This record gives sequence, C-alpha cells and structure tokens, in this order.
Amino acid sequence: MMNIAYIGNESDFSKEIFISIVKNKINYNMNLLLTVNTDTKPVNYLKRLSLCCIKKIFNPFDLCTTNINYLTFKNYVPKNVEYLVTNNLNTEEFINRVRILNIDICIVAGCNIIFKNELINSFNTGVVNYHNSLLPKYKGINAESMAHFYYEKEFGYTFHWMNNEIDKGNIILQKSILIDYNKAFMSNHKKLVSTLSSSTRNLLALLSNNYKGIKQRNLESYYGNKELKKIITIENIDNYTYDQLIHIIYCFGYFSYKKYKITKINKKKQIIRINYIPYYLYKWSINQ
Repeated sequence: MMNIAYIGNESDFSKEIFISIVKNKINYNMNLLLTVNTDTKPVNYLKRLSLCCIKKIFNPFDLCTTNINYLTFKNYVPKNVEYLVTNNLNTEEFINRVRILNIDICIVAGCNIIFKNELINSFNTGVVNYHNSLLPKYKGINAESMAHFYYEKEFGYTFHWMNNEIDKGNIILQKSILIDYNKAFMSNHKKLVSTLSSSTRNLLALLSNNYKGIKQRNLESYYGNKELKKIITIENIDNYTYDQLIHIIYCFGYFSYKKYKITKINKKKQIIRINYIPYYLYKWSINQ
C-alpha cells in the first residue's frame, strides 16, 4: 500500500484532480492520509457572486470567469483523511508530521509555495507537481495565458517530479488540446480542465508502477511577475493597435493603464470599461 498526500487549493483544476484521486486511489493500492488546502482565507461567496453579477450585467455575452461553486475543497475530503488549512509547509512541524505519517508520494496542484529540499525529502519517494503548461515551455506563472498570448496552436498541462529548481523535474505525464481562438479564453480553460479526471487516473497508474519520468528537453521559457507586468502594463495606448490591446484583454482579462484595469475598449481605443464596470460609472463611484 502506497501512502499519499495531496496539497492544493480552491481552484477548479486542483479540486478536479483531487476528486479523481479520491475516486481512484483504491484501484491503484493507494492510501490517502493527508490533505492540505493552502488557501488560508475563507471563501467569500458573496464577493464572488457580486463580481459575477456585475460582469454579467455589464458584459452579458462574456463568459464569466468567476466559479460560483459552493462546494469547497473540504467538502471533497473523506472523513477518515487528515485535513489541514495552512501555507506553512516548510516548517519543522509540518515536515515532522509528514515523516510521522510515513507518506511516500505527495501530489501538488495549485500551490505557489516553493518547496525546500528538506520538505521534498521528507516524502519517501518524492513530490509530483501539476503545472499548467507543456513543459519546458512557460515555466512560472500565468502559463495558460502566456500560451494564448504567444498564439500557440495548443496548450496543456504537465505532471512532473519536483526538484530544487522551479518546474524542471522529470516529466511523468502531459496532456495538450488545440486552442480555439474563436472561443473565449475560459472556454479553452474549461475544456482542458475536463480532461483532468482521466489524466489523473493515468498518473496514479504510472506512480503505482514507480515511473521515474523523462528529462525535460528542447528550449525552455520562464515567466514571473516581472515578465507579466511588462506584457500587461501599457504606458501609451497610441503605441499599440486595437487588435493588440484586445488580445491582451483576451489572454489576461485586462491591461493595466494609469493604474487602472482596463477590461474593454472600442475600435478608437477609447476606454469603455474599468474592472468590468462602465467607464462613467467607475469614475462616478470613485468620486463619491
């Protein structure tokens, strides 16, 4: 019997992976002992619902990116499994807990915490990380958006072994789908998420057979906060075409201009909406 742990958050992809693990762990002789939710702030459903309503009122044909799912991560955790809410994973206390439980493999999805070597080594076999790009491309943050921004034909995700370098461990499994630029960004995202259940089953099968993965090859790319800021920050709108600005909004939801989040413009490049609210209403609200 292989002892496993899962570390994730309230994102749709993280919960989808976890649900599949819970459903299929017995088939691969696995025992789920520990589940960690790194989202330490309570889910504010009223705020999320309000955002969704605002977007739908002023953007009726836009696919809402707010996931109004009243089932939290905790709702999917079996009663016999230890459940923690913490982002303090590199502490001596947490590492000792892992060792006491004698956990072989930890599967991680939706966790932005850097695992130090001592934490990685506390698991008998290792740590498997989910990254939302086809590694070695688009290491770092906002990988799905980056693939769309650079007009890739396809995008996807990778399950890989974690080491002491960001997103550089051996690849265990990858899944890709074609990008349909005629559809909203979130349509492509949801299509990709729908494949996670079957991919997670394949992952568990590979792990149960002690698969070590293959080394990453080809050219790699990395995008962090610095690179993201350079793309979405617009100093002078006149330096961009309408199509270029619309593409940034399509990929990232907005572009930053004079510290405002611009979510819609017209063909004359005039600002129509800020934070999904009509320009005139936004200006009126901040002046009250």
